[in-house]
Amino acid sequence: DAYLNTSPYLRGNWKGAKFFFLHDLLAVSHPDHFHGMSPFKKKIARIFFKFFTWRSIRKARGILTISEYSKKQISDYIMEYMHKLFL
Repeated sequence: DAYLNTSPYLRGNWKGAKFFFLHDLLAVSHPDHFHGMSPFKKKIARIFFKFFTWRSIRKARGILTISEYSKKQISDYIMEYMHKLFL
């Protein structure tokens, strides 16, 4: 059995294989992604995104993305987990 989550965060205590979609790392690669927020909220949102995304990357058996461009962008940040990244 496998668990597929369409958001970039894995949740729950699923015992089988875990997969999730990661469209991009915009919040990491572009600090201004969270425009319109106060500086404090912007900082908290980036910390939240980074923590839960990296935790999901480590826990997942596979990471699905939507294009070669996204795969390249993501691979620049998670080289040690490239074996998990699928198009």
